[in-house]
Amino acid sequence: MKAMVYERYGDADVLQTKDLDIPVVEKHQILIKVRATTVSSADVRMRKADPWAVRLFNGIFTPKKQVLGTEFSGEIAAIGESVTQFNTGDCVFGGTGTEMGAHAEYLLLDESAAVTHMPSNLTFEQAASIPFGATASWYFLHHRTSTRPKLRILINGAGGALGSYGIQIAVNKGMEVTAVCQLAKKALVQSLGAHHVWDYTERAVEDRSGEFDILYDTVGNLNYSACKHLLTNDGIWLAASGGLTDFYRMLTTRIWGRRKVVCGLAIETKSDMNQIKTLIETDKLTPVIDSIFEFDKLVEAHRRVEEGRKAGSVVVKL
Repeated sequence: MKAMVYERYGDADVLQTKDLDIPVVEKHQILIKVRATTVSSADVRMRKADPWAVRLFNGIFTPKKQVLGTEFSGEIAAIGESVTQFNTGDCVFGGTGTEMGAHAEYLLLDESAAVTHMPSNLTFEQAASIPFGATASWYFLHHRTSTRPKLRILINGAGGALGSYGIQIAVNKGMEVTAVCQLAKKALVQSLGAHHVWDYTERAVEDRSGEFDILYDTVGNLNYSACKHLLTNDGIWLAASGGLTDFYRMLTTRIWGRRKVVCGLAIETKSDMNQIKTLIETDKLTPVIDSIFEFDKLVEAHRRVEEGRKAGSVVVKL
């Protein structure tokens, strides 16, 4: 099978196409013929080992997991003898989390992984664009925040993969959403339900005033000390990027002060994927696609993500 492999950390040029063996299915596993995948910010960070802490679990000098890709859609090509939830030919979508591996023609997963049947109203490209951004935002906005009604939330990076789904999830939870993005993405974030829009090129976030219950930083370019005045006294700072500084802040705010910093890996689960599927099927969540690349143009897809100007997800079709 064709796969996009990186054998050393670096820029997008380290990626190369290789022929690998098709995985052998064991009794609790499913083999998926991948029809579409994406390049996400997580793929870029893993490829570059940025932050450096990536090397602690993926290899200090060379990557242990050499096939990237965290989200996918496709068809079940084979199932193990003990599989009960899927049949050959089923259309599915899901996420691979830290295991990666979706940048290949075939993907082997346990039946219990974060994979579920694809909504019938989506194309493969649309379905692949959803798991990373939607489940990460679901993790932070559903599992890690208050359930109080009418919360005010500021979403930084509102036009990206996490932000675009974050807006929709927040609106569905009854939050008042202020979106931070480029002016070119204003119409997009408003169409997704944002009530207010801040153009960060006009005025820096730290120079603004406001009072928010939640600040959801999907990009990781905001400084907590410079921006914490935007939070209420018991506000929550959600740091999706999860850098070392974020973890330090999370530990210190657990001890001192009422404002809290929350970060960590938002690992996809089957339960969360089923929740996301329900939102899609009830028209409460819409896929947002920036661009679609052929598999042999995956290097260009990485560069598109690194530009920092994408609106939604960068999809790769096989």
